[in-house]
Amino acid sequence: MKKIYLLICTTILLNNLSFSQWNTAGGPSGGFTREIVATENALIVSAGNGGIYKSTNNGETWELQVSGLPLNEGVQDLIASNGSLYASLSRNGIYLSTDEAQNWIPINNGISSLTFYNFMVLDSEIYAGNANGGIYYSDNKGATWTEKSDGISDIQFQDFAYFNSAVYAGGRSLFKSLNNGDTWEEIEVVGLGANGVRSMTSTENSLFLADDGNIFVSSDGMSWNKCTLSIGSTITTMGVSGDSVYLTASSGRFYYTKDEGLNWTLVQNNETSNFANDIIFLDDRIIMSTSEGLYSSYDGGNVWEESNQGINALQIESIAKNDEYLFAGTERQGIYRRDFEGNWVKINNGLNALNATSIHDIIVLEDNVVLGTGGGVYILADTGDEWIRMFDPGINKSIHTLDFDNGIFAAAVNGSGIYISLDTTKTFTLTETNDLNTQTSYESILVEGDTIVVSTHNGEIFLSENLGQSWTDISITGDYYFTYDLHFADEKLYAATAKGLLYSENLGMSWNFFNNVTKTITSVTVIDNKVYASASDGVYVTSDSREIWYDVSGELGNQWTNEIVLIGDKIYAGTFASSVWELPILEANLPPIILSAQAVISDEDTTFSIPLEKLTVDDDNTYPGDFSISVQSGDNYSVDTNIITPIENFSGMLTVPVLVNDGLDDSPIFDLSIEISPVNDPPIIVEYTGTTTIARNESLEILLSDFTVTDIDNEFPTDFSLSVHEGENYQVTGNRISPTADYVGTIDVPIKVNDGELDSQEFSISFQITEILGLDNEFIKDKFSIYPNPTSDFLTVIPSEQYEYQLSIYTVQGELVHISNIGGNSNRQINLKELEQGLYLLQITNGDRYGVMKLIVKKN
Repeated sequence: MKKIYLLICTTILLNNLSFSQWNTAGGPSGGFTREIVATENALIVSAGNGGIYKSTNNGETWELQVSGLPLNEGVQDLIASNGSLYASLSRNGIYLSTDEAQNWIPINNGISSLTFYNFMVLDSEIYAGNANGGIYYSDNKGATWTEKSDGISDIQFQDFAYFNSAVYAGGRSLFKSLNNGDTWEEIEVVGLGANGVRSMTSTENSLFLADDGNIFVSSDGMSWNKCTLSIGSTITTMGVSGDSVYLTASSGRFYYTKDEGLNWTLVQNNETSNFANDIIFLDDRIIMSTSEGLYSSYDGGNVWEESNQGINALQIESIAKNDEYLFAGTERQGIYRRDFEGNWVKINNGLNALNATSIHDIIVLEDNVVLGTGGGVYILADTGDEWIRMFDPGINKSIHTLDFDNGIFAAAVNGSGIYISLDTTKTFTLTETNDLNTQTSYESILVEGDTIVVSTHNGEIFLSENLGQSWTDISITGDYYFTYDLHFADEKLYAATAKGLLYSENLGMSWNFFNNVTKTITSVTVIDNKVYASASDGVYVTSDSREIWYDVSGELGNQWTNEIVLIGDKIYAGTFASSVWELPILEANLPPIILSAQAVISDEDTTFSIPLEKLTVDDDNTYPGDFSISVQSGDNYSVDTNIITPIENFSGMLTVPVLVNDGLDDSPIFDLSIEISPVNDPPIIVEYTGTTTIARNESLEILLSDFTVTDIDNEFPTDFSLSVHEGENYQVTGNRISPTADYVGTIDVPIKVNDGELDSQEFSISFQITEILGLDNEFIKDKFSIYPNPTSDFLTVIPSEQYEYQLSIYTVQGELVHISNIGGNSNRQINLKELEQGLYLLQITNGDRYGVMKLIVKKN
């Protein structure tokens, strides 16, 4: 259980927000460094899971160079050959760089899922030892691969060498091939240890190999001499530099020989007790790679100093902070302390017990810093510089997790059980072990009052509600739920597992998934319903009302993160292979979510905006505060700077996508339904189709049926009315107009129609007042038959009696276009071919009797 006993600032202000990324916290520097090679202009070092680093100033400073390499995969071997770099990566085959590690490309066609712990490059040829056994071969620099495992497919090879035109492969025994791996011959090496060959190298005259602690030399590759030098530990690397053959071993040691192995010289790096993994000899220094980083010597190996500036590849197991320092505990390299100026210092003084430099947990309590380590419980009193062991768990026992609450320390001792201390770690007492699995390792422990909860490497969780006097198995049933972390908040017990985050509201009697995401959660912290988690692929945040995790990894990347803690106004992340990172809490922001909206109603043909108060928003910031809204485009409206304008005359429901921003992040789009209420539009008079000619001293009633009217809201002419307005040279009675007595000329009459609510705009009609007498006189209807009407070319007139009469045809403007004098009672056909299509007035006069009717002429 990783727990920090400091006040945590949870008040989040949104003033003057600015966006930034995770920073590396400046270290601590170091890491599990392995092969170190030289190119023309640079030094390149492998940091295993921490990636590959490059130096262009002979190791003074380093920069990470992983462009193109897969994330979270360890570098297994690194080779420089003929200006190119080759790197094998776990489960990803081999990668190539031709620009001194600036960029990497895969050369793993057919081997992309394989792991090669080691390989050898001979010009264009590559021999690679498969972690699952056998050898793969390429004769074209990795463009294509062929398996060359005939007879050796079950052997895992540890190293390769080339000697006397033959390829040698070392595994549980030594094998030789003279035909590019098509066949392999097993070579007996008398005295070779049970684990076989561990490392190899060759000179022009000799082939060298080593097992766990012995060296064998051959001048012909067949017969072997065992060197008198006894290393006493595994030999990690053998190589050649100039006229010397060297090897590296434990405790910062390397040996070299200048006489083909007859005599060896020891060089000791007293600054480290870790394995020396590789050595490179430069003109002015020696650089040694170790399990805790790089060391340089400028005097041939007498004095050594760390050379890790820029290499941040440590595995961080725990983080804590007091008023003066930030502490970071590592897997095997001890504990580091950073001051306010950002300087990291290793403070391992006193951590002398076996495995004590594996710092699994840190608790800061007032002036004391307490460690749970592989070698027991240690305390640093008053922020001093020497650790004091307060509790020895015993031989081959370690403490992976600690916790403290209200004066009670709890320490989970692997293989023994749970110990508690009531006197600030001065004494520890083993709790009851019945019903508790003690033959296991413990991963996390939680103390709340008299309650203790502990998780194990077996996927179990145990509960005690009486300070360890009795235990109950509250394991998550079903699949194997490895629980990395336990956390208690808001009366819920949280379990961060390899299959997601679970919680219990009844102390583990039943468990529920926090959400349905099954990612590996390595640590969890809950503050004010906001949930922060480290995971196998970065750092995430969510809340108890969300169903998903939000990735806030940023520049940290989706790398395996062991732990996060919230201290002050920052989040600190301890990573698996890139030391400590930090992020302002403000930037671990939950994007807002629009949950619902109040009814939004607007009138037709009206612009409007959406007030923030109309939306219900879930967010970790105070809403509406400094939030802003953004309206997206859609159908049936336009938007300009969040002002919505429905299309003309639209009414009904608009679907408007909107999102809000809390100053850092946008919400997902929310489809807001907006009701556009219909508003009655005034009618529009399009056309008047009635007569526009009135005989002098006659009147005319204007009818609705004489108009063409559009109205988007109503059906014309139902419930419509007409109004005729007064003007010059006529009078109005209702809808009837009467020109002034004896007036002949033009009158302009304003007309409006009304749809029951609204008037149209005025529509002006020009009428011609003519000398022509009244229309539709009964005289014509009684005395004459006239047909056809409408007509095209001829008009037939049949009088009912014998008459002498005059027939005249006028345009509606009063122009006389035809006149005939007709007598008798016979039919008379009048030729109208010369008349244009249109409306005319036909007048028949007989003495003092007359009549006028409309005549319509249509042309085909």
